[in-house]
Formats: sequence, C-alpha cells, structure tokens
Amino acid sequence: MCYNPDSLRFYKSHAIYDSFGGVVVDREEGDRIARALGPGNKAVILQNHGLLTVGQTVDEAAFWFLSLERTCQAQLLADAAAAAGYAKKYIEEEEARYAVQELGGPGEGVVGVSAVL
Repeated sequence: MCYNPDSLRFYKSHAIYDSFGGVVVDREEGDRIARALGPGNKAVILQNHGLLTVGQTVDEAAFWFLSLERTCQAQLLADAAAAAGYAKKYIEEEEARYAVQELGGPGEGVVGVSAVL
C-alpha cells in the first residue's frame, strides 16, 4: 500500500524483520537480518527496533534511509487520520509500478541525498 511519493521508492523493495535475536553486532543476528533483507531489497524495517537501508554507495543508502523515515512518518499520520474517520487514499498498483522505475533506482538515491544534505 502506497500513500505518498516517498513510499513509492520502496514499492516491492523492502522487507520486515519481525524478530529480535540479540544485539545487531552479533554475527548471527546480522546474518538473519541480511537474509530478511534479501538480494533485491534496499530496506528492511526492524520491527520494534528501527530502519536499515542499503545502497551501492553510502550516499545512496543515506538517501534511502531519510526517505524511508519520511515514509514511516507519513504512514503514522495516515493511520492517525484514518482512526479519526478520514478515508485513506491509496496510489493504484499500475501507477506504483511506473513510479518506482522513476523514483527508486540507484541514481535517484545518489542524486537525492545531494539535495537533502
């Protein structure tokens, strides 16, 4: 489900890690998180812990992190508005597939971080 343009960057390219097996500096925990991330994703949401993003460069990973954080904030606002009786507005599947090609590639991450910083 996509609600805003920032979220489109992560359309079908993120995962959820729903367990906590110890401190992330523990190699086995790191391996489990890496498996949850998978080969084609740019982000994993560590349930009850935080966000992790990856990229081909540090700049790209940083941009994905900032963008995912904004996406999570927008999700919380959308959920709060829905709880108050407002209808959620979803971006259609076809539009999401098109937009991720325009907004979700590695070049977008590198260019995007320059604008943010």
